[in-house]
Amino acid sequence: MALALVGSASWLRLQADETSPQAQERLTTGARVVVIDPGHGGDDAGTVAPAGMPEKDITLAIARRLRTALDGRPEVVTVLTRDDDRRLSLRDRTALANTRRAAALISLHVTASAADTLHGAEFTVLAADDSGGVTLESPGTPLPVTGGGTRVIEFAPWDRVALRHRDESMRLAGAMAAAFEATGHLSPRGVQSAPLAVLTGATMAAVVADLGYATHVDDMARLGSAEGQEAVARQLREAVLQFLAETPAP
Repeated sequence: MALALVGSASWLRLQADETSPQAQERLTTGARVVVIDPGHGGDDAGTVAPAGMPEKDITLAIARRLRTALDGRPEVVTVLTRDDDRRLSLRDRTALANTRRAAALISLHVTASAADTLHGAEFTVLAADDSGGVTLESPGTPLPVTGGGTRVIEFAPWDRVALRHRDESMRLAGAMAAAFEATGHLSPRGVQSAPLAVLTGATMAAVVADLGYATHVDDMARLGSAEGQEAVARQLREAVLQFLAETPAP
């Protein structure tokens, strides 16, 4: 079964046209695209704590701050999957990153637990042998992108493609984990693997970043404040820049 990644071609074209002239110029000089995905949105509020901002608002606020933190760097062009309160399918989020030939996809979330003692950020990459129930057996399988076209996945079976990008994803997740550990805001779970749909089909380093626990008072105080959101954005920025510096452009 082919991997369908485009849900709304017109929406994806709109996103593609929103890159500023300055960003377009940076792309011509070798800047790489980082897609920042604020999880949830619209009627999907995500995790909602008894008191505090819903997940969809936290992720959008931090995504905007991360974009601002990265936009001053000549080697980076940032793209948000959403910049307002709308609901997007997971396929659209991944398709946008693929269409932009992004160097990294970072999907921002807030997690929760039955144990209110768990706290801190944790980072998830796609398991090496997981394809989300999709098998791409033939070399050169076409991957849908915007405008009704396709882009051919490199000549390798899907498990090998996933494994190669998983290594990159692990390095990006590791850089993020180190940044949060340095400030005491890393979950004991640190970096883990799971079959998360937004990671399936991503043809670049892709990480789901759970920035804290909605069920922990201190995490929610940090993620719900402007000061805390700015600190999180700075930590993510340093991790992204480290990853890009250590990862040769294709």
